[in-house]
Amino acid sequence: MNLKSIIIYLIIFLEGKANCQNWYSVGDYFDNQAVSLYSDSVLNKLFIAGNFRKIGTKIAKGVAAWDGQSWDTLNGGMDFQPAKFVTRYSGDLYCCGLFRKSNGINGVTTNGFAKWNGLSWDSVNIGFNPGGPYDYTIYNGLLYLVGSFGTVNNSSCSSATIWDGSNFINIGIPNPSINGGQTCTFFNGKFYMAGVFSDITSSIYHLASWDGIQWQQVSTTVDGYFLSMAVYHNELYLSGWGIIGPGQFIIKYDGVNFSSVGGDLSAQAYKLKVINDRLFAVGVFDFAGGVPCS
Repeated sequence: MNLKSIIIYLIIFLEGKANCQNWYSVGDYFDNQAVSLYSDSVLNKLFIAGNFRKIGTKIAKGVAAWDGQSWDTLNGGMDFQPAKFVTRYSGDLYCCGLFRKSNGINGVTTNGFAKWNGLSWDSVNIGFNPGGPYDYTIYNGLLYLVGSFGTVNNSSCSSATIWDGSNFINIGIPNPSINGGQTCTFFNGKFYMAGVFSDITSSIYHLASWDGIQWQQVSTTVDGYFLSMAVYHNELYLSGWGIIGPGQFIIKYDGVNFSSVGGDLSAQAYKLKVINDRLFAVGVFDFAGGVPCS
């Protein structure tokens, strides 16, 4: 599914027209997928990350910013590998993903983790190899990152790490056989990660929690390819596909038991997000609990 048109039109909300009944174009089209949005109140810009290489005729590899009037290509963006997200942490703006270089294909080596200095992207330590972060959450002043990577800053660290603003803290899956954290969040004081990761004994896999000391497998009966998580009304919601449990595409967890969600979705949701005490899902489903909602 190509999101280049959808993402352009969604930016209408930047202009404070949440109550309007029409969509508005905000400029040129992306040539490929955009996968995430980040509204930065410091620079007053909307940052977009994804697989795109151009916006209209402008070179903008993987990351760009919209100021309400025009696109900023952010010094050429990244190399040929996608960016996954942009976020601000501890006063600095970071872009994370699978790219190896920033400021264009001949720029500085950043290995999936780059910091914006206002004019260009800077490297931060040595970054991630291979791969890079897919998702993040900020908790108690620390930036938690999960993704498909085996080393961080040239040290073995599989699927999960913490950035404190100066150094990486290794919380990776021990003795990994597959690296692949897809999504993460905090729930009941624990850090949860879901994805396609596994340790070599397959005792920690696909959905696990970190209590600050060690990883624990959340369930040996519920499994699947999880794409997103969100905490809503004191329960952990998980969406994805091929789920083995009380739902095929979305389930919830109260800390002890898993249960179904409103009759399930008809296909996968790529992202769950809570806004104004409502849980929103966006993906490729056509029905939710039997209700048409393509």
